[in-house]
Amino acid sequence: MDHCIVYTDGGGALSVLHPADNARLIEVDGQIMPAFAKFTHPSSMAKAVADGGAKYAETEQEFLARIAKKDVPAGAVDVVFVRCADLPADREFRDAWTLRSRAVAIDLAKAKNIVVERLRQVRAPLLQDLDVAFLRASEEANREKMEAVTQRKQYLRSVTKDVRLNAKGAKALSEAFAAICSEMASI
Repeated sequence: MDHCIVYTDGGGALSVLHPADNARLIEVDGQIMPAFAKFTHPSSMAKAVADGGAKYAETEQEFLARIAKKDVPAGAVDVVFVRCADLPADREFRDAWTLRSRAVAIDLAKAKNIVVERLRQVRAPLLQDLDVAFLRASEEANREKMEAVTQRKQYLRSVTKDVRLNAKGAKALSEAFAAICSEMASI
């Protein structure tokens, strides 16, 4: 199957439906049936079609339309058929996928929000460790250590506002995330 069904669900998320090849209607000996009723594996169905023992009873577009009518939820909008090969290969920002001109693209604003949330998750245990270090320095009345810990904590609080997060592409945003995480680990 070269195409998949893409739609925006009621919550605004982009959904991708990959119809099973063996759900396509075929004709064998004058009878029309789903391929799975006759063949246990899509490759055996394709072989039967190629050998002339069966033929497709619907075009790929008709098949996609039938499956979309059956499986796409009622509240879905922007239902389109796209080539599976045209979906972004990298799923790092899967929750930031959106439809633009009948094509799947990455919404950079959503991708940035994903990276910011990941940075918060990475820094949370680091801040907890620094809280402990600050308390110990405070108990020791060691102002020098307290100041050093305070500066590290301030740096960690600022990482979600790093200018590198204003990247102009998903790859650059991913690289910025990796670089910032590396810097946080070294403080």
